[in-house]
Amino acid sequence: MTRYPIPLAATLRRVAGVVFVALTIGPLTCSPAMADGVGWPGHTVSGITCDVAYGQGIVRANPPSDVRSWYGTDFPHGELADWVPVLYRWDGTQYVKWVEPGNWAAYALVSSFGIDPNPDAGGWRSYTTQGQLLFLPFTDLPAGTYTVLNRIRWQSTGEVHDEWSADACAIA
Repeated sequence: MTRYPIPLAATLRRVAGVVFVALTIGPLTCSPAMADGVGWPGHTVSGITCDVAYGQGIVRANPPSDVRSWYGTDFPHGELADWVPVLYRWDGTQYVKWVEPGNWAAYALVSSFGIDPNPDAGGWRSYTTQGQLLFLPFTDLPAGTYTVLNRIRWQSTGEVHDEWSADACAIA
């Protein structure tokens, strides 16, 4: 078997051509806004839990565990995303809106890597207290089965996305 060495200049031109094509075509086919395959940046909504404390029913709505930026930005120059849960109660045939908070409950700084993990200023922050928000409680609820519609807004575009939590829970 005879080997014919490829000159270094020719090899570098081939590599440069592949890199140019990848950089030119890659962003067109892998847009951050298509991260979940349906036109929204990647995101993962969280579940809910039901409890009874001091005789009152409580539903704890957990904020999304992951939200990606619309434009693929990176920290420290991320984008802001907002979240609010809308509580629904089963009426025997369908879920009906039970409690809809009037304003956005929380915001987070997000990037192409997800939610800012900074322990001092990262995570979901309450618009009311500016402190970290681990869940939003709905209190003084009657017995019933509940679920949450998660509403996420990307401030950079104003786009709003609604997605149901994957679970429901019951208060006895």
